[in-house]
Amino acid sequence: MRINRKRLSLYIERKELYPEGDYDMDIVFESKEVRKARKQMGKRHDPGNRIIIPGRNNLEC
Repeated sequence: MRINRKRLSLYIERKELYPEGDYDMDIVFESKEVRKARKQMGKRHDPGNRIIIPGRNNLEC
């Protein structure tokens, strides 16, 4: 469905969408697999655990 942007109106203000402070923006911008791999890396060393982000210098941890 295509809608002309002139017909759209603001329902919720931008400052109300994401609360200030402790809100983790990784939930919005990273995939579930990447967040899970980061959590596992924080707990223990796993030589097979890698996070590959396109367009960046990817380092193995």
